[in-house]
Amino acid sequence: MLHVCHTCHINNAAPLPTPLSAPCRSCVGHDCYSVSLRGTAATGMPPADPGESVQLRQHAQDVGFVLDSVLDRYRAQRGLRMPLPVLVAHSAGSLVALKLLEDAAQRNKLSGVALLAPVPPAGNAAMVARFLRRDWLRALYISYGLVLKSVCRDERVCRDLFFDASVPSADIKYVQ
Repeated sequence: MLHVCHTCHINNAAPLPTPLSAPCRSCVGHDCYSVSLRGTAATGMPPADPGESVQLRQHAQDVGFVLDSVLDRYRAQRGLRMPLPVLVAHSAGSLVALKLLEDAAQRNKLSGVALLAPVPPAGNAAMVARFLRRDWLRALYISYGLVLKSVCRDERVCRDLFFDASVPSADIKYVQ
């Protein structure tokens, strides 16, 4: 499985496959890799890239690079016979996955794709407008948490927007 999420916090200077936690891999019986996209969350931009932003096309190319790296690694270790990976993308990572799927050569390297809570290709404007009309104060709080990425730094905001009181603090810190 190859996981793409726009807010992964694995600090790589380049988009390299990074194994997820051992319990995650062992409980499902598959190798899993999570991609930290350049310019997002704690990853930042690579030193060789002076740009301030990354286009969706560039993220898709990075994921394609990771996909090729994973496939090459498996071929070297296990020979040519291997199942093709499944790409799992969440939130804005789904936009990256959809951009990747525009390339037939990349599509042929995957056995499937799962888009979890995807951002609509047209964007979130309609949803944001609904939130603002319904509860503008809560909409501002959600924007504070997501747009300003305080969910990555503030456990209280992360818990309030994504988890309930039963989730241990250690688990929230792990996903931050």
